[in-house]
Formats: sequence, C-alpha cells, structure tokens
Amino acid sequence: YTFAVTTDNLAGGGDYGAALQYVGNTNQVKVTAIVKPILTFAIRNTADNAEQATVSGLKTCALGVLTTTTVSTCDYRLKVGTNSVSGYTISYISDTNLTNGTYNMTNAAAGSNGSSPASAGTEQYGVLLTAGSNTVGTVSRGTDFLTTTTNIYQITKTSGPNTMISSNGPNAPSGTDTTNTTLVQHRVAIDSATRPGSYSHTVSYTVSASF
Repeated sequence: YTFAVTTDNLAGGGDYGAALQYVGNTNQVKVTAIVKPILTFAIRNTADNAEQATVSGLKTCALGVLTTTTVSTCDYRLKVGTNSVSGYTISYISDTNLTNGTYNMTNAAAGSNGSSPASAGTEQYGVLLTAGSNTVGTVSRGTDFLTTTTNIYQITKTSGPNTMISSNGPNAPSGTDTTNTTLVQHRVAIDSATRPGSYSHTVSYTVSASF
C-alpha cells in the first residue's frame, strides 16, 4: 500500500512525502540455481594421459607371453570424478578366473594381507592396488584389498559386486592426475606345471555415489 502525506500552514508552503507498507512478499525476489550431480568414470593408462587401449570394444591389459623366469605385469588407472559430499565407491566383478577354458590360474588371497608379491617360478595371479587419494576427504580400500600396498590380492570373484575403493568426499581430478586416481596392476607368475593355452578373464567395474 502507498501512503501519501502532505502538510500545509497558514503562511503557505508545507511538506509532503510518501511511503510503502509491505503486505505479503511482493517486495521479495527469490534467486534460484541448480547444480547438477556429477559422476564420471574412466579407465586410463598408467600416466593418465590417454584412455586405456581398447580392442574389440573392451579396454585391454595384456600380460603377454608368460615364462617361468619373470613376473608379468600390466596396469591402468581408475579415474572417478564426483561432487557428492558422501564420496564414491568402485566395485568389481569378474566373469571367470584367469583361465584357458579348462585350467584356472592360482589366485592370490583376498582379505587383510592378500598374498606376498608374485615371484617368478611360482604360479600366482592377482593385483597390486595403489589407492591414491581424494581431493576432499579420504580413500579407503575394500575388505578384499584391505591394508597392504605391497602384496597382491584376488581379482577374480565371480559374485558381487566387490568393493575395491571407497571415498568419503568429492573427488575432482584435473588434467593428468596420478594422485587422485587408483592404479591397478595385474601381476602373474607361472611355474613349469602351468597348463599351456590362451588365458583371459573380464573384470567389470561399477562406480556409485550418493547425492
């Protein structure tokens, strides 16, 4: 409502003014904006300067031709970006063991200590996991990959999903980032009794976040 006030006196002249009386909220402006939830995931090469190599639509990690005198390795990075204040979880499931179709390679252990690093001449297969860090908060290893950064762990569980890494805050890796990403190195050694053949298995990763 608008109020107008005027005054006058016998000598002439006077004063005047006006004021508003606000009723309800017609004098208010509500400013709004939306920030969309963000969740991105990529499987990158070791240096995080390119996507991991792809063959027939699948990212590949080639362990090459195995011998009893060496430990063969291949690796890649798991790169997650999210603005979730609750963080994210990376889980995996495998379709099979590392197998030639009839014979399964001996798996590393899962749990608090995993297995000692694979050594040449002793059949064993697993992953060395380097969890990295988070731009906000901390990163934790899943119960199957629990404590050590030097031992290898099983990566062939066919039921799940199985938590590999989780964080309790947002993560925003920028550009080439080997700090706020997780390095997965597959390691295998064979002995003289390891069956011949072409070995493989497929690891499927899933990433989730709470908003």
